[in-house]
Amino acid sequence: MLVLLTLVVMALLGIHLLASFSSSDPFVEEVEVYKAIIDQRVDTDLSNLIFMKESIWGSSPDEYVDKFQYENRDLSELKRSFHLVNKQSSSLPLPNLDNLAVLTTAEYVRIFPGQRLSLAWKKFFLKYAPAKALVRMSRVGFDEDAKSALVYFTHGCGTHCGHGEMILLEKTLFGWKVIWIENLWVS
Repeated sequence: MLVLLTLVVMALLGIHLLASFSSSDPFVEEVEVYKAIIDQRVDTDLSNLIFMKESIWGSSPDEYVDKFQYENRDLSELKRSFHLVNKQSSSLPLPNLDNLAVLTTAEYVRIFPGQRLSLAWKKFFLKYAPAKALVRMSRVGFDEDAKSALVYFTHGCGTHCGHGEMILLEKTLFGWKVIWIENLWVS
């Protein structure tokens, strides 16, 4: 009888675990995706980076997204979602982490007002020392069941210094995991 009761409890716990894995608030999922990218992709102390608070405004990198492929998977639903959420700029739900500094669009425009980029970058580095780079990300595109996510990520560190990439993540029982990074450009 005790063995049967133990099996029933374990089955109920398993069902609960699967339910918590498969259903979640989209806002929370997006925060968790950004946290996974920061944890798994950023290979420096966060105090060396400034994160742009708004998404890459109104300019989803269509040409990169449309060409993006991973193995033989059908990513059309994920790409549609990505395009939809990135039609216009919006505030990113970044995780609340120690040392995570953010830059608003208004401040970005004050620093980079269309002047020569080399002067703007000098201004940026003076104002945000010891920061060494500005990170910008798109909003997260999810597939229908929120098990896959796609993000455009850029790392700018000067006039001719930076890179951009598409990041594909999968949700596992242990959280979001970066499974593929496609390097798109390097400056």
